[in-house]
Amino acid sequence: GLVFLAGSIPCLVQDPALVIHSVFGYSPVSGSWGLSEIAYLLPGETLARYRIIGKPLALSVVLLASLWIHLRARNTSLFLRCGFLAFLFLFVTSGFGPQYLCWITPWWVVLPWRSVRWHYFAASAYLIVFYMVWSRGGWYLANMLEYSPAPAGIVPLSFLEAACWISVGIVVLVYRNELRRGAAPLESRAIGL
Repeated sequence: GLVFLAGSIPCLVQDPALVIHSVFGYSPVSGSWGLSEIAYLLPGETLARYRIIGKPLALSVVLLASLWIHLRARNTSLFLRCGFLAFLFLFVTSGFGPQYLCWITPWWVVLPWRSVRWHYFAASAYLIVFYMVWSRGGWYLANMLEYSPAPAGIVPLSFLEAACWISVGIVVLVYRNELRRGAAPLESRAIGL
């Protein structure tokens, strides 16, 4: 918090309301990932109802998982615990932007390749197709705001997005299993103990 505050002083002094609104009032696109996309695909006002409960639901799941870690997996690596929570948050989040996948990048390293390889492939394929679709061929021109939530007829993109979301859920389960086993600290695992 102090680092954020110190780095933000010029902006906070100039327009504090804008900074507070932009940081704490940010709301991602809903209806394009995971549970919110399932709600979008269901008939009626399902997405509108999910938008009301989505954020509190995601927050509750992550807080309960944090409590579980504190009570049951306290002796595991902090990096392992943070990775679990990062993937879990991305899995249950009520809104999504493809750039959010970068949040989980640092947390891949503690799991064996065989456990996360499908996530690498699913996320890579999804991002390649996503940026090619939204940019109409030039990934550096991507402008998602022109379409909502996806251009009609982009079945491969929806399939790849669902595969990516499912792969995030699978990695959550891998992390949970590692935490349940009380995996050795990273230092021990790195030297093969």
